[in-house]
Parts: sequence; C-alpha cells; structure tokens
Amino acid sequence: MSDLETRFIAYNSLVREYTSETFANGSVPTGMSSVPTMCVASPTSTFVERVVSLYGELGVDARLMKFSNADYTYVDTIFTRPALAAGRFVAGIISARPGDGELRQEWIVGPSSASLPRAYYTPPPWVGHVGPRGGHTNELAAIAFKTSEFGAWMNGRHARVADHWPTREQFGEQLLRDRIDAAQMRARAVRRRP
Repeated sequence: MSDLETRFIAYNSLVREYTSETFANGSVPTGMSSVPTMCVASPTSTFVERVVSLYGELGVDARLMKFSNADYTYVDTIFTRPALAAGRFVAGIISARPGDGELRQEWIVGPSSASLPRAYYTPPPWVGHVGPRGGHTNELAAIAFKTSEFGAWMNGRHARVADHWPTREQFGEQLLRDRIDAAQMRARAVRRRP
C-alpha cells in the first residue's frame, strides 16, 4: 500500500470521527439544502489541524486561511460530498470577520487514494498568493459553476461562490446557529485592520 493510500484511509477515518455514520451514507441534511449531503462538525478547528498533521503539504495554506487568522473568529466546520469533488469529502471552515461578524467560508477538498487534498481560500492582501496546495476561491467558483453547486454564479467573466459568504439563515441546526451567534458577537468586539 502506498503512502498516499495509507493517508487516504486515515483521512476518511478522521472525517468519520467528526461526522456520523449516517452522513457517510449521505443522509444528513444541513440547513435549507434540499440535497442531503452535509453534516455539522464539532465546534473546534482541530479537524483542520489533524488534516495538516496527516498532510504536511497543506501547512502553508492552513496558515494563510482566515480560520487560523487571530483576528477572525472560528465558528465551525461543515462537511459535504459535492459532485465537484467527485464524491470526496469537502470540509467547509466557517469564520466570522472582525469588526462586523460577517461570515466567511473556506474549503479543504479531501484527498483521493492517489492525490493530496487541496485548500480553497482568498489569501490575505499582504500575501497576495495561495500556498502550494491552495487554490483561490475564484478557482473553486469556476469549478462549482460547472456543477451548479455552492451557489456559484457568473459575475461578468468571473465565477463567484455565494457560499463563500454564508449567512446564519442557511443553517437549520439550532446548535450551529447558536455557535454562529456567539462567534459573531466575539468577532464584532475585535477591531478590524484598516
């Protein structure tokens, strides 16, 4: 068994720790979605940290993502298995922006048995580029537009992803809404960088 296959098996076991067996069969809906393919995780960012421990190649990207920025307030991680990822698990990491508490979402598209995971996010302006295993949110939007997922739409010549700016109302679970409320309150107390 190759190193990638071994890590792939470990990754799927990790996802199952944070989700439920029913989700593994694709039957746990989240929020307003009519497609039952999402599941809410635990209220800590340890999932991403554990993914990075399995796939050190994601380390640079994880440090550039908003969820790890000291100014942003981590909310939660949700999981989905969209067509755009060929049925692989995708973790959506939700954070609240400092100053106004607006929500932002970033993604880690899980690995296959023959490939590494990939992170999709918008890098900080002072960095201006994604890391070695990263892709810009607009790149994910272009893929999502082709599969009609993540609320992707065309804005002129460029695709955008509506789910990059999720709202509290998109999530039906009261527990997740409570986590959003608490995170937004903390984020609003943080002064936003100019």
